[in-house]
Amino acid sequence: MGPIVLGRLRRPCPALPARTLVVCCYHVGQLDDTDARDPRYQGCGLGLRLLDHFRDWATEAGFAAVVAKAIPPYRPIMQFMGGQPASVYQARGFEIVADWVDPELQAIVEGRGFIPEKVLPADAVRVSCCIRTANALRPL
Repeated sequence: MGPIVLGRLRRPCPALPARTLVVCCYHVGQLDDTDARDPRYQGCGLGLRLLDHFRDWATEAGFAAVVAKAIPPYRPIMQFMGGQPASVYQARGFEIVADWVDPELQAIVEGRGFIPEKVLPADAVRVSCCIRTANALRPL
């Protein structure tokens, strides 16, 4: 398999088995087609429950692997990009197989003021490709 799409970013990942499912982003609290998020839905664990349900469904459906895009663990960036930080995926049996800093993303999050104080810009925009194979797809 060639490059896979991870959100707006294209980076090569290792060869993947047939029947691989990719989850790139999910925007909890997005009620329209803008960047706005309803704060009532933020920080309630909805994204984690969606991810767990997705993982369980992938197992039941017989997928050989699940690939996910992990994003930096800073709330404004998480809300903008949609998804979870690498630590969440790792706790669910995913392995980080690649990570990188995307200059275009860095320019966007810097321009919007999303990078927290005392955080290096490269750390605030490091994304990862995480893979969980069928051996690890069983619910925890």
